[in-house]
Amino acid sequence: MRAFEIMAQVAGYTGWPLEYIGGLPYGKLVYTYNIISYQRQAEWYRLELLIGQLIAMWAKGNHKPEDIAGKGPMKPQEVTMVRKAEPQVVVLGDGKEYTLPIINGNIMEAVEEEFNQEWADIFKAMRVKHLKGLLRELLRSQHPNITLDEVGALLTPEAIVNVSKAIPKLM
Repeated sequence: MRAFEIMAQVAGYTGWPLEYIGGLPYGKLVYTYNIISYQRQAEWYRLELLIGQLIAMWAKGNHKPEDIAGKGPMKPQEVTMVRKAEPQVVVLGDGKEYTLPIINGNIMEAVEEEFNQEWADIFKAMRVKHLKGLLRELLRSQHPNITLDEVGALLTPEAIVNVSKAIPKLM
């Protein structure tokens, strides 16, 4: 599921504004979506269980409602990390230090739109163009008019290593 779809689902069920949801850290956004999905599944499961009770009463044989409705949904566990995501300072190809912000829903959505791929798929086989697009979105908070060509000039082999090490700490 794409980031904007997750954000829209959360907004639809909570009534929170998209500006607020887009600023949530990645882990909180996904956990909120998982809790909402669990609640929706639990509502449907109650109905399925009632139907299972009716069928079990009328069906011949020794059936239990759970045989018909299946197991109930499992409540998602919030993933707690030992460390919190923090902005990271990296040195890029021009020798200057840049502060990269925490990755949030807005950044994820922009990268997904740019490459027309889901967030998880981008990281399965990350290429330099993906890193370049992500870095541009990360730098936009401080440099709103930065272009892909300018970002490409900042991505030297040493800078690619620095940015690659920083990305996991931003989530």
